[in-house]
Amino acid sequence: MDEIGTNKNYIIILLGRRHVKAGFSKKTEPFVILQTSELFSKCVDVLEMSENDDTNFSKESNYVTVFKDPINWKRSWSSLIRMLYTDYLMSNPKDYPVILLERPFFPIELSNYIKQILIENYQVPRVKRISEPIVSLFTTGFKTGIVVDIGTNETIVCPIFEGYPIEYNVKIINCGYDDFKKKFMNELFSQYKEKPEEDIIKEISNDLMDDIIFQSGIVNHELNDDIECNPNITDFTYENLIVKDKYINLVVDKNTRTKPFEIFFGDKAFPNSEVIHHIVLDGIIQVLLNSNIETRKELSQNILICGGLASVPGFERRVSSELRELIPNEKTLKPLTDHFFVTCPPISPFIRSYYGAALMLQHEKIHYNFENINLQRISFKLNTKLEIA
Repeated sequence: MDEIGTNKNYIIILLGRRHVKAGFSKKTEPFVILQTSELFSKCVDVLEMSENDDTNFSKESNYVTVFKDPINWKRSWSSLIRMLYTDYLMSNPKDYPVILLERPFFPIELSNYIKQILIENYQVPRVKRISEPIVSLFTTGFKTGIVVDIGTNETIVCPIFEGYPIEYNVKIINCGYDDFKKKFMNELFSQYKEKPEEDIIKEISNDLMDDIIFQSGIVNHELNDDIECNPNITDFTYENLIVKDKYINLVVDKNTRTKPFEIFFGDKAFPNSEVIHHIVLDGIIQVLLNSNIETRKELSQNILICGGLASVPGFERRVSSELRELIPNEKTLKPLTDHFFVTCPPISPFIRSYYGAALMLQHEKIHYNFENINLQRISFKLNTKLEIA
């Protein structure tokens, strides 16, 4: 594999289901962030594979990519790339190699198509695909650790040892931002049920609801069910909210601010939930249990949380509290009780993978397995069950 660490300036494009982030490697923050959730949902479905499929992954990580329209999805993504270059980056594509950052199991046909149009249509000198968890870990300064990436529809828990993803031990939990958002909206609607503001609340747009979530959201990092016991969490007022030409001061009470986050930690706040998810118990703990005994300690000492929701106050501390509670319960993991560590670099979790890629590209001769062959092979296997709806 060619060396890609260099002083040369690259264009970094981070492909996600909610956002595409792009910019130049000399800057550690993206130059532009575009929302792509609507574009992605119009083009792609992600479905669970049949249980009898022979893979090394757990049932929750088995996905099939379904492209809804074989023509329009290509046209839509081609337009997006053109807009990136002409409206935002405003640079000559021939002058800059491109680094494509992708989450594990990003639709490989979509990835290949973007790579194809960059090379054939824009004559980009070089395109390199890199797995997001590896460059995210780069922000910690270590090559070994566990990356927990909270995405739109799922949370990926990826162990990395000496720069190599341990692909057989990747865990995917079917719980992401969209699931959390539904819980938050239900709580908010319940809070204002049969109140004068009820109709106004129901008219809040998706983008505005996202802003309310990130402005008001807070995670109860203490392991107790009674939020009233925490004096540091109070009601939040979102002032001068404009909905349908009406101004209101939206009060988000402490329960609405905190309860929806429990969906990631066993859903104790919603005892009637049919499916229970726990990113620590089902993700991090299982990764450690399935890891080689010689690598467990090193993996547990560098646990990194990524994704927009991880930037909410208290989220990383809650993960640490859950680990402190759960690790001693596992006999084989008990020796790690005093050694695990949730690393919190002073970089927003929302851009940690982008920042890590920029940091990596500013150094020379970095020996990392950025595009692991086995992981790509398995991703291809998952995506070869392609159906045209």
